[in-house]
Amino acid sequence: YFLVVETGAGARAARIDMTHVERIDEEVFGLQSVAEVNGQPGLEIFVRVHSGVATEFGQIYTMSDGVLTLVVRTGPDGENGLFSYAGSLSGISAVDCGDQPGSVVIGNAHPTDDPETWTVERSFHEAVGPNVLEPSGSVERHELTAEEVSSGGLARFSEFGEAPLDDCPGFVSAS
Repeated sequence: YFLVVETGAGARAARIDMTHVERIDEEVFGLQSVAEVNGQPGLEIFVRVHSGVATEFGQIYTMSDGVLTLVVRTGPDGENGLFSYAGSLSGISAVDCGDQPGSVVIGNAHPTDDPETWTVERSFHEAVGPNVLEPSGSVERHELTAEEVSSGGLARFSEFGEAPLDDCPGFVSAS
């Protein structure tokens, strides 16, 4: 699979990195959205590449020196370029832009040992180049009741919005 982008300088293509994806799910594979993620001019492209039982996975691509490249995170499991989102009663993941240009927040919500209590963990990342996100060192943890989660309480955290990256500048959904 390839991603092709038409720019003022002509068409650019990149092979979709499937190294860390178990298989292609033809029904969900495709363009999800475009938005400014890395704080630099131009929009990044969010491609949905895989769907698990309840969680979906996407990758972000950007232009860097005229080449279409995969955006990766430094740190554990970040080099694969996969960003998880959606979920179910066993856990929910999300990704969105932070408050500052080039900042990204990744959220994970999951039940604790007590099924009536959920933990929301939010990690913050900063763009350190057009295609690299580095942890800022800031992590937040919040507790919510299961009732809060089921009644939309995750919406108070921006990353748990309608779609991945929907609070980023220039966001346009492909659907």
